[in-house]
Amino acid sequence: MNPDDYHLEFYDDGSRQPVRDWLEDLEQDEPAKHDALMYGLSVILARQGTNVCGTEFGKSLGKGLYEFRLRHTRDELQAKTQPHLSAKQPEGDTGAAPEGAGGAASGPRGDDPVRLVLRVFFSVHGDKIVLLLGGYDKGKDPSPRRQNKEIAEARKRLKDHQAEMAAEAKRAAKDAAKESAKGAVGAGRSSPGLAAGTASTDSEDPTRAAEQRVSAGRSYLLWFRKRRQRGARGTRPGR
Repeated sequence: MNPDDYHLEFYDDGSRQPVRDWLEDLEQDEPAKHDALMYGLSVILARQGTNVCGTEFGKSLGKGLYEFRLRHTRDELQAKTQPHLSAKQPEGDTGAAPEGAGGAASGPRGDDPVRLVLRVFFSVHGDKIVLLLGGYDKGKDPSPRRQNKEIAEARKRLKDHQAEMAAEAKRAAKDAAKESAKGAVGAGRSSPGLAAGTASTDSEDPTRAAEQRVSAGRSYLLWFRKRRQRGARGTRPGR
C-alpha cells in the first residue's frame, strides 16, 4: 500500500458491513461486476479520495457524503487508469462507454453481456480514511426512488458513524485527563533517554502506519489480502 493512498474502511453497524456483504455477493453471483468494483475501489477511489468528484467517477452529494460511480468493466478501467498494464488499444478506442450507458462485460458463462452501472456512497474522515457506507447496482434499478432511498440510508449511516466517533473522542479525552493527572505525580522521575527509547517507530515505516489507520475488522485492505491468501477468486489491481 502506498502510504499516500486513502485507507478504505467498511461501515459497520454492529451486525453487518453493507459494502463488504455486497462485494461478497457480487463475487458469487456477478463476477464481472465484482472485478470492476474491486478494481475501482483499489486503484481509483483509494488513490483519489474525494478528488474523484472532479472526474467521471465521483459526485458530491453534500454534507460530507459522496458518490463513487462506475460504468466501465475492469479492462476498460485499467485502460483508462493504467494503460501501461493493458493491451494496446486500437487507435481511437479509449475503452469508454457512451455517457449515460454502462460498460458491457461478459456474463458468468462468457456469453450474455452485463450492464455495468454501480454506485458506492462514501465519506472521508480522520487521516485520509474513506468510509464505505453503502452501494447498489443502479443498472438493475435505475429509478430515482431507489437512488433517493440509497442516499437516505447512506446519510443515516454517516450520521450514526459521526455520533460514534464523537462518543469515542469524548471517552478518549476523559482517559487522557486521568492519565495526565497520574503522570503529574511522577513528573521528572523518568529519564529523557527512556522516553525517547519508547517512542513509536511508525514514522520509520510509513506503510505500516498507513495500514493501521483503521481497525483490522473494518479494513478493506486487510479483508482483500485475507481473501487472496485463502485462494478466493479476486482481482489483483495495480500489479
